[in-house]
Amino acid sequence: MTSDPIGAMLTTLRNGTLRCASHVNIPKSKLSAAILVVLKDAGYIFEIEELKPKDKHGLLKVGLLSGTRKPVFREIKRLSRPGLRRYAKATQIPTPLGGYGLIVISTPKGVMTGETARAKGLGGELLCEVS
Repeated sequence: MTSDPIGAMLTTLRNGTLRCASHVNIPKSKLSAAILVVLKDAGYIFEIEELKPKDKHGLLKVGLLSGTRKPVFREIKRLSRPGLRRYAKATQIPTPLGGYGLIVISTPKGVMTGETARAKGLGGELLCEVS
């Protein structure tokens, strides 16, 4: 068991794209499922399927975009971690790669992209950055 399940999920996604895997399995949680839905809507992954649990915890089977030589995730990193939480107001949400990247933020209205949170005037915890 890891102390940072979101960091472990991001590492699994990064390693899966680097080895050109068609899918990876990730332990299920509400926050990881919400982050994966945001990544699916942004076009970084193509499917999320819940596998039948063998114990009390389930798994999410994530379909990765492969088939090209370049990985889909150029860089994916955790911004807020258990030892150092990072929060931002709506006006302070960063824009990675001049708007070509993606920030995933947890707001009081749910998990969404930084661009959507900025448009709605919501701030929150900066979870990860994808570029």
